[in-house]
Order: sequence, then C-alpha cells, then structure tokens
Amino acid sequence: MKISENRADIGMIFVAIAFGLGYLPTSWAIATNGVFSVLFWRFLLAALIAGVIFLKTLKTASVDDIKFGVILGLFLFVGFVSQTFAFRHAASSSVAFIIGLNVALVPFIASALFKHKIYSYAYIGIVLAIIGLYLIGNTQVGFGLGEVLALVCATAYSFHIVLTNRFVQNCNLVNMVYFEILTLVFLCAVAIGFFDGENFVPNIDKNFIICMLIVGVLGTAFAFFAQALMQKFTTPVKTAIFFTLEPVTAGVMGYFVGAEHLSGYQILGAGFILLGVLVSEIGSFLKARKS
Repeated sequence: MKISENRADIGMIFVAIAFGLGYLPTSWAIATNGVFSVLFWRFLLAALIAGVIFLKTLKTASVDDIKFGVILGLFLFVGFVSQTFAFRHAASSSVAFIIGLNVALVPFIASALFKHKIYSYAYIGIVLAIIGLYLIGNTQVGFGLGEVLALVCATAYSFHIVLTNRFVQNCNLVNMVYFEILTLVFLCAVAIGFFDGENFVPNIDKNFIICMLIVGVLGTAFAFFAQALMQKFTTPVKTAIFFTLEPVTAGVMGYFVGAEHLSGYQILGAGFILLGVLVSEIGSFLKARKS
C-alpha cells in the first residue's frame, strides 16, 4: 500500500488527534482505577480486536516482526512508567512540557542513528511547537526527580518515534504493531503485580467504559496501526511535530467536554503549535515541488 507523503502527514495529524482525545477519558478512568490497570485493559482490548481483524496476517509473523515489536513495546513502556511517576514528583505543567520536548530530541536521534537530513523548515516548526508547548501548559519548570523522570520519558518516546520509522520499512507493520501491543499487555500485567494500589479487576463504571471505547479502540486498536502505516511514508521529525497536536486536542476536549478553563496563554500556545505544524507541511510541500 503506497501513500504519498502529504497524505501520510494528514493521516498522522488524525492519529495525533486520536491520541489527544484520550487524555480526558483516561483521567476519568484513573480516578477510580490504577494507572497500570487502565493501561493493561486498554492494550488487552486492542490486542483482542486486532487479533480478530488481522488473524490471517498474524499467522505469517516473522522473527523480525516479533523482535521489532518487542523493542518498540519496551521503549513505550519505559515512557509510560517514567511519565506516571514524574507526575507524582513534579508539577504537571513542568512534566508535560519536558515530555513534549521529544519534538526537539527526535531530529538529533534520527540524525545520529540513521543519518536523517534535517531541513530548515523542520527547525522552525520545532521551535514554534516548543514555544506552544510552554504556553499551553502554563509551564513552571523546576529540576528534581520529577523533571528527570520526565526527561527519561521524552527520550523513550523519541526513540520510539525514530525506531518505528526505521523498523516499519523492514517488516510487516501489522505484525510488528501487534507484538508491540502484546508486549505492553505483558509489561502492564507485571506492573500491576509489582506496584501497590493496582488491581487486575477494574472498577467498571461509566468512565471506565468510555475510556476503553475511546482509548482502547480509537487510541490503540486504530491509532497504533495507523501511526505505523503513516510513518512508513513520512519523516520522524514531522511525526514528532504532529504529535504536539495531542495537548491541543486534549485542551479543546477539556474545554468543551470537561468544562475546563483555557487561558489566553494556552490559546496562544495552541496557535503556535498549529503554526509549527503548518510551517512543517508548507516546507515539505515546497521541498517536494522543488525536487
């Protein structure tokens, strides 16, 4: 299946929006359930849905498909764990901003590992996105254990983006993503047994069901596979820029659904992020036209 870079970029924007839509339902679900319990059921539900849909393809899984999926799952799990504990040891605005800095880490990791060329428009988009992240979070940056854990999370997410872009070129993306999800199911199950306050049996209330439908089905069963497909035809740098749309989407949903307040600075921050995405897309279009 061949997709143009512009169409892949549009697809990645929808993936970022799908991830952003899960912020509010997840916050509702973890109010009455453990973090890893919610994650476990999120990934288990996605694995069951994908297993039914892609059963025929999964039977052809190669060693590389499994290996690459496990590696990606490990990086993503490190990100989830460090993010969870970062929020316990630092201001949420500080943690969210530092994690969002993966948009700046991705180009250098991609360049160091795989010699990706970084164009000037990408740098401009990154700077605009970072300014937007700072404003949208009303950021108060300190430096302690929480901030260090947030940096670990940002690094893990950055490697996940870069490695997904490389691995998907060399294996069956459906099989790779499926085994990534299975790895997350296993590691979350281990975490439930290891951390206090976690339980395999969830509190199945309305908020938990809404979370599973939005985050489990849309944000995982759909978005994980869509992300891998789109990354096959776009760059890891633009992927990182597009993912800064997550907090924008979360803010919009929080305002209209969760009755949360948005300050002028947060609205301005969203504008900077959207401008960064726009610069990235225009630069990509001009580069393709010139070549």
